Amino acid sequence: MEGSPVTLEVEVTGFPEPALTWYKKGQKLTADEHLKLLQKETKHTLFIQKVCDTDAGLYVVRAKNSSGTVSSSAILHVKGNRPAIARIDWIMLYVIYITVSLMYWLVT
Repeated sequence: MEGSPVTLEVEVTGFPEPALTWYKKGQKLTADEHLKLLQKETKHTLFIQKVCDTDAGLYVVRAKNSSGTVSSSAILHVKGNRPAIARIDWIMLYVIYITVSLMYWLVT
């Protein structure tokens, strides 16, 4: 949901130690104030404190060393923070329905 934290995590091992690269929609990602790229031993994490609509999309992480390349991917969907229909809206809809029904009844 929009505004929530998101964590994508992979565990990578290899010899020699692989170089890891994160991509979003094919574009290489770099850490900034919105997106953090963390590593603790063999765990690599992409962390977004407050996800927004523009964060949605295909994420790919690629690990590469002299033995080869492996990758993993995930699709991130972000739900918006749309407010539910308020009670007053339902009352207005009901009033409009009754009005239209009465008008139809009077005309026919």
